[in-house]
Amino acid sequence: MGEATIVATDEESALLKSAAARERPNGQDTQSMPSSHASRSAVLTELAECNLQSLAVNDTTQRVLDVGLDALTYGTAWARVESGFQYPSDTLVGISLGNFSGAFFNDAFLGLQQPSSHPSLSMALLQRGAM
Repeated sequence: MGEATIVATDEESALLKSAAARERPNGQDTQSMPSSHASRSAVLTELAECNLQSLAVNDTTQRVLDVGLDALTYGTAWARVESGFQYPSDTLVGISLGNFSGAFFNDAFLGLQQPSSHPSLSMALLQRGAM
């Protein structure tokens, strides 16, 4: 399922690039928005973080791993800006796309996190209060 998530994110990036047709800062072409490098890095980071949450590791280790993975994504985005291939907004859109796709596919299909019972509990309380 991870490969399908990556492919879907790449396809979404390609479609958005065609629709936006934004010229790159270096004038090379009109494929600047969103950054495919940033979206790919972000989707991989999101999937890795979701997998790590399903493992039994202590909170400090979890936080260090999360920060390290996030640093890779932000480093990729910054490198794209510094190299003149993307504007900062292009990389932010790419990161948002990757984060969304990774979280969506993880929650919808992989089911690594247990669903919370809070929404049904709150609905039951609202129904009781309305009676």
